[in-house]
Amino acid sequence: APGQMAGDTQLLFAGDAATDYPTVLMFIDTAAPAGSRLLAKMTGNGHQGGTIYAADSAEYKTVLHWIQQGAPQ
Repeated sequence: APGQMAGDTQLLFAGDAATDYPTVLMFIDTAAPAGSRLLAKMTGNGHQGGTIYAADSAEYKTVLHWIQQGAPQ
């Protein structure tokens, strides 16, 4: 949240899919899905909170697949 621990990041979620979708798009690369910043942050690279999901986790693979499909809304 702004003014709190992660307040200096651009990846802030409002809790509303329609509002959050454009924000997430800034962190993905459909031309090179595996290189997306969102995936890097999920694995702790560039995320001070540490690893959220390991690269071999089902959650990571789901997000990667979504990006590979063009990140449909």
